[in-house]
Amino acid sequence: MENRPPEDHELEPEIELEANPSASDAAGPNPPVTIVYFAEDVLAAMKRHALSDTGHEIAGVLVGQAGPESSVVLVHAAIPAANTRSSAGNVTFTHESWAQINEQLDSRYPDYVIVGWYHSHPNFGVFLSSYDTFIHQNFFSAPWQIAYVVDPIRGDEGCFVWEDGELVRTPNLKMYMDAEFGEPEAEEPASVRALPVGDPFTAAADIECLTADISRATRAGQRIALGVLAVLVAIAVTLQVYTIGEILRLQKQLKSDTIEITSQIELLGGKIAGQASRGDGTSIAPPPEAGAAPERPA
Repeated sequence: MENRPPEDHELEPEIELEANPSASDAAGPNPPVTIVYFAEDVLAAMKRHALSDTGHEIAGVLVGQAGPESSVVLVHAAIPAANTRSSAGNVTFTHESWAQINEQLDSRYPDYVIVGWYHSHPNFGVFLSSYDTFIHQNFFSAPWQIAYVVDPIRGDEGCFVWEDGELVRTPNLKMYMDAEFGEPEAEEPASVRALPVGDPFTAAADIECLTADISRATRAGQRIALGVLAVLVAIAVTLQVYTIGEILRLQKQLKSDTIEITSQIELLGGKIAGQASRGDGTSIAPPPEAGAAPERPA
């Protein structure tokens, strides 16, 4: 039977919301978020975390930067929440979860703030239920805080931002690989680290990454093609120089041989002339005509 999203009334008895003691500084003058940048390893970490348990929802928080006068959010790391209570249709951040999250935030990411949260919807699509919206409104209500939903079964994921007081899915996701933000990855449970990384998964940010990879591969191919062309040109020039040199050598050899043949012809002509006229003044009689009797000596 096909999985379906749990109805709100089916989840109501399970809902328990335990607030983050340090999440009181929410609202602010920030403009609405128009674009979200994710570190490449953050998307991979959320994917692995979601795949670690496809029978229950998992959750965590996103940390990064959001300027007070900027509509851009940068997500530098993800902190998986431990000690949560979850089912196939909901997840609860407990006091222990918030304690663990805040400890990692202070020790590993002291210069960052919580810019949002993420959770999974195993095999029932990417959306925010009324309870997801309630959690976001009460504990991630700053205009720059986002919600990220991952469906590890269907291979879909999406990001939700505040827009005119509503949470809407945004297509403006980007991926960056800037070494400037090379913070250590958030600690993950052993079950997460043991999962293979190469499972098929799609996301809007993956399209950006694929486009960048294609562009880099194209540029690399162009450089290789130019290198091969340069080698071929060098070979052609070398062959041309060799051919011209060989032609000049043959012309020189031919000229020398021509002079030698002319000299031999002139020498042979002189010998023939010497035989035709002897040095004692006598002439060589011409041969007798045909039919004439030879002269007898007197």
